[in-house]
Amino acid sequence: RVLFRSQHVGYRWGNANHTAPSYTFPDNNFGTFTSVARSERQTPAGVVGGAFAGFNTLPTPNLLVGVEADVSAGRHGDSTTSRFVSTDGVVAQRNSRVTLNWQSTLRARVGYVSGHWLAYVTGGGAVTDVKWEETITTSLATLRAGASDTRWGGVVGAGIEHFWQPNMLVRVQYLYEHFGNMTVPLAGTTQTGAIKIRAQKLTVGFGYKF
Repeated sequence: RVLFRSQHVGYRWGNANHTAPSYTFPDNNFGTFTSVARSERQTPAGVVGGAFAGFNTLPTPNLLVGVEADVSAGRHGDSTTSRFVSTDGVVAQRNSRVTLNWQSTLRARVGYVSGHWLAYVTGGGAVTDVKWEETITTSLATLRAGASDTRWGGVVGAGIEHFWQPNMLVRVQYLYEHFGNMTVPLAGTTQTGAIKIRAQKLTVGFGYKF
C-alpha cells in the first residue's frame, strides 16, 4: 500500500457552448431592440497548477488500484461580441463572457505496472467555479447580467507514471471534465439561456510516495 502527494502544472482548455432564444426588449431612448436566437462558443484556456494526493494498492504485482484527489488553480475567460439594431436604427453591442476558475476532482484509478512504469485509466467526480457576464452597450445606456455557480460533473482520463527514484515519481496525465448545462441570465430581458461547460487538462506532475 502506498500513499503519495504531489504537485502538477499544465494547460486547461475549456468549451462553453452558449444557446439562447430570440427576444425583444424596449429601450427608453431608442425604441425596441430584437436579439435573434443565439448559438455561440467561448473557449477559455490557460495554464493551471495545483496539487494531488492519493492512495494505491497492488492486488497483484502488475495491477494497481487506487483513489486520488486533486485541485487546480487558474482563472481563464473568453468572450464573444455581437451587434444588433433597434427599431430606431441605433446599434447596440453585446459582450458575453465565460470565466473558468478553480477545479477539483475525486477519482478512482486502475493501472498496469511494468517495472518502474505505470499506465492507468481514471474516472470519478469533478467540480469547478464558473462565472458568466453579459453587457449590452448603446450610446446612452448599459445593460448588464451575470451569474456565478459551482458546477458539479464527471471526469475521465488516463496517464503514465514513472518511478525514477525509490520514493519519487513523475507523470503525464490527461483529463476530460463535463459540468452539464448552466442556466444564465440575458441582459435586457427576464429570459435565460444556457451554457454547456466542458474542460480538458493536460498536466505534468511530480510526487513523493511514502
